Amino acid sequence: QEWSDQLLSRTTPDIDHLLQPLERIVQSRLLPAWTGRTPPKAAERNLFALPARLGVLGIIDPSSCSSSEFCQSVKISSPLTDLVLQHRSDYPPAALASCTINCLQSCLSTRRD
Repeated sequence: QEWSDQLLSRTTPDIDHLLQPLERIVQSRLLPAWTGRTPPKAAERNLFALPARLGVLGIIDPSSCSSSEFCQSVKISSPLTDLVLQHRSDYPPAALASCTINCLQSCLSTRRD
């Protein structure tokens, strides 16, 4: 998924329906152009969404994952957001370290799921 799609998905809630036209273009034009075949059916489209490390294209359907991307982003960044919203000019080093560790652990556990 392109970084712009990821940024939009991770920062904007409830946009699944707005990304459906993008998915229609990916399915009807981009994938046929790359594969030289007719537009893929649903099962084949799901195969194209598998990660590139598995030897597939890794082109996910942005309209099907934007809500989960947003929720994961909120979860991962919430400890740091809380510190920023305290409007302090200096963060206690222990709180900042704890926040950083929690964010990293959340990110790692999210990527495993």
